[in-house]
Amino acid sequence: MLRLLQDLLSAMRESALTLAPLAVVLLGFALILGAALPPLGELLTGGLVLVVGLALVVKGLEFTLFPLAEGIAHDFVSKGSLRWLLLFAFTLGFSATVAEPALAAVAVQTAQAAVAGGHIAAADAAAFAWGLRLATALGIALSVVLGIVRILRGWPLPLLLLALLLPLLLLILVAPPLMTTLAFDMGISAMSTLAVPVVVALGIGLAASLAQRSSLIDGFGMVAPALLLPPLCVLLWGWLR
Repeated sequence: MLRLLQDLLSAMRESALTLAPLAVVLLGFALILGAALPPLGELLTGGLVLVVGLALVVKGLEFTLFPLAEGIAHDFVSKGSLRWLLLFAFTLGFSATVAEPALAAVAVQTAQAAVAGGHIAAADAAAFAWGLRLATALGIALSVVLGIVRILRGWPLPLLLLALLLPLLLLILVAPPLMTTLAFDMGISAMSTLAVPVVVALGIGLAASLAQRSSLIDGFGMVAPALLLPPLCVLLWGWLR
């Protein structure tokens, strides 16, 4: 218990140091511009909650998602269950993305902006936001599956990215302008607190379980396809809707 408390305090110090430059920039420009600041008590309380929350998220990932994803990948490899491994990877990528708070917030803001700009009706805002989330989640899920196949087959990462980039660039030319501006933002929003650690841990666990595979060289790189496939799926959804 004492060790856990020490780890948590250490994580809080790291969180405070990580957030300090952002706080300095925001407060500095707020003072220079004369912007209204929240009351000092609310500002300090919010900062403390932010530091503690970030520390808890980091330690939670270290204690649960990292070892769990790595262990499951190792078990699938030891049992030779490729189909179940790919099914697990797909459902894991999809569920982690749908649950991503940053993606949900951006999707709602996007729908509100689309309504304000006259691109969609107000009654369609909720469906539009969910469509963005589901299309993005599908892209992340497919990218996780593709990343696992890449590790198993030993495909070079640059060639894989080039194969994804070419159809994405072609689709940008024919997709609706609204979706072209949204596609990459949605993909970046998805790769945040939940999705990135889970995807990386899965790749590391898989590479470590295979002979002649490096956890560093082969295990990492799982996130790279996830930067291209979600925009591709969002563009396709926007083109077909």
